[in-house]
Amino acid sequence: MARTTADPDVLVVGCGAAGAATAHRLARDGHEVLVLDRHGVPNAVGSSHGRRRIFRLAYHEGATYLPLLRRSLAAWRALDSRRAAPGALFRRTGSLTVGPPESDLVAGARETCASGGVDHEVLPGDGVDDRFPAWTLGEGYRALYQPDGGLLDPERCLSALVREARAAGARVRANVRVDAVRAAGGGVRVVSSAGTYEAGAAVVAAGPWTGALVPELSDLLTVKRHVYARVGATDPDRVAPDACPVFVVETRDGQHVYGLPAHRTPGVKVGRTDTDEAGVDPSRLARPAPGEERDAVRFVDEFLGGATGALGVGACPVTDSPDGGYVVDRAPGAERIVVACGLSGHGFKTAPAVG
Repeated sequence: MARTTADPDVLVVGCGAAGAATAHRLARDGHEVLVLDRHGVPNAVGSSHGRRRIFRLAYHEGATYLPLLRRSLAAWRALDSRRAAPGALFRRTGSLTVGPPESDLVAGARETCASGGVDHEVLPGDGVDDRFPAWTLGEGYRALYQPDGGLLDPERCLSALVREARAAGARVRANVRVDAVRAAGGGVRVVSSAGTYEAGAAVVAAGPWTGALVPELSDLLTVKRHVYARVGATDPDRVAPDACPVFVVETRDGQHVYGLPAHRTPGVKVGRTDTDEAGVDPSRLARPAPGEERDAVRFVDEFLGGATGALGVGACPVTDSPDGGYVVDRAPGAERIVVACGLSGHGFKTAPAVG
């Protein structure tokens, strides 16, 4: 396979958090890297935006994530320290995992912390209310508090990853649609709206568009439409980052809710993870409709001292694997094509380790 000087050693498809982190690592290790993204970098279309993303070590999903989480937290902090204004990427707030006494959510977080040696404290509902005045849990709930959780600023994090990748020598091209990634000879051929590239290898980190580029995975990946809202609180000072931890909650009626304190834009960011619409086309993702903010407003009104109403509503695609874990492997039958997809809502926080 003949290659030109414009062809890279590795072509990365997708410049979200996973793709940018991969490009940075490959370029730092001396490879010639080209990154193509069908949208701008950053953008509000894929899964690497939203002003606030939760980072937590108290992972109820299982202790197997802890090595990735610890490596990623160290990487985010190191990246943050190299900025002119440290503290812009990661804000430590602590994290709360909340549920009824019988909740698997709290039990899972406790098991992860205990088995992994993660500092934590179990509080009754009124203990949460006393320590964090925004909360009004009362009887019937318990919580696990972990002091190292916090929020990531996705747009700033992604921009920092891209800057470091470029500084290491990677080329990044935005607004280039990739139509096909195929094995060719001893490498790969990538067909795009900007032309055809020959490369030694490719990494497909295209989020919800991965199934279209690696058809063998299309039946395994489920693209969901996730809705979130920013909700005004009656007392904004009580939901500021220095007063309110990030949180995941299982309510008594079975809702699974996450949230983050105000950051850069006013209001608590709140979303449910048990109502996402499955099987959507990411290129035709429906804009939020009137009424989709109601659950978020009700949650803030009931649990965070009162709501003044929704301040903004957004929607983004989430790509799930069958077991909720990561799909990071070589593509079926193509040794030179690696996929990083199906990160099932966990991907942004662990992007440095995945990359």
